[in-house]
Amino acid sequence: MTRGRGHRFGDPEAHKLAMLSEKNRTSRRVAVTGGSGYLGGRVAARLLADGWEVISLARRPIGLPGVHHERFELGKRLDPASLAGVNALVHCAWDFSQRTWTDIEAVNVRGTQALFETASSCGIERTVHISTVSASGSPRSMYGRAKLLTEGFAREHGGTVVRPGLVYGQGAGGMVGMLAALVRLLPTIPVLVGANRPLYLAHQDDLVELMALLAGGEVGETGGRPIVAAGPDPHSLRDVLATIAAMEGRRRVFFRIPWQPIYVALRAMELVRLPPPMRSDSALSIATLDPNPFGSGIVPEGVSFRVFEAAALAADPGRAAAP
Repeated sequence: MTRGRGHRFGDPEAHKLAMLSEKNRTSRRVAVTGGSGYLGGRVAARLLADGWEVISLARRPIGLPGVHHERFELGKRLDPASLAGVNALVHCAWDFSQRTWTDIEAVNVRGTQALFETASSCGIERTVHISTVSASGSPRSMYGRAKLLTEGFAREHGGTVVRPGLVYGQGAGGMVGMLAALVRLLPTIPVLVGANRPLYLAHQDDLVELMALLAGGEVGETGGRPIVAAGPDPHSLRDVLATIAAMEGRRRVFFRIPWQPIYVALRAMELVRLPPPMRSDSALSIATLDPNPFGSGIVPEGVSFRVFEAAALAADPGRAAAP
């Protein structure tokens, strides 16, 4: 898995040699929003290892020696002084606690718009925006619609948009983490049907590698189109759930059910403030994904993602099987 300039995703030795060859490069400073989160933390750690001076813009410190923390919340003003001398901005933050469209738009959409405006006024050279394949096509979920709006703000300010598929790997968060929680919670698991939308997955190490390359300006022009960050092989929701269950050593029964009643039930739980096993908007997103996210985006020449690796889902490969 290589890209055009000889970088190999997931190859530490090749990466180490590349970094040694840049020993005398000038200091680089990068700001990563959501640095204390699942993806942002991995991006911050990788850029720190690459020799960047890393500023984590997040609610809480990342807890990684060498990373400077600046408190940041989407929807609240960011002091431009926090971005002084920053060469690149990687925007990973998203507030999933917002459940209504009014709140999502006010906090995540307008907060992202304000962030990019501040970054532009500070003269930041490169901006990388993490979106989602849920924004592809004509999104129906609030998450996909909101991300699509923020993509427009990123492009307005010369940023690069990345649309990852379902991100997986050891200790996965996000949608795969939510699916793993379902597998642990339910002995009988519903598989949403009706739309029959394929899922495309991205290994977290490959995605972090791509983000590092983009931050350093090492990926060619995209022509304003989003980068689709996912392996080319499609998977069904049942395949992904069954793989998670097998890697966790759990015996689970799967049954097919139309997605609409599941969505209504989850939404009803949210309205009466009962904790649902997954967000209703996440169910809607899975059920209505664009079947061909590559059609509206690009994969830059030389950039590739590995095929779905089941073993990489295990948070602890040595853990004993569970019932």
